[in-house]
Amino acid sequence: MPNSLVARLETDAKLIRMLLLVRASLWTSHGAVARLADGEVARLNHRMEVDAIDAALKLLCIDPPPPLPPD
Repeated sequence: MPNSLVARLETDAKLIRMLLLVRASLWTSHGAVARLADGEVARLNHRMEVDAIDAALKLLCIDPPPPLPPD
């Protein structure tokens, strides 16, 4: 029954879980400092990626977690 309602709901749940896991990992590394190969220091900013995930969650009628803290 690959086209059953239960199979589709399980697939949707896996996609939602994956989006939330990716968002959590971006949240954790947001604002971190990274030293590049040439010695330059860069501050990680994942605001656009988190906003895109939040928009996808809103389309799925899921309230996203709180927004990223200010830089």
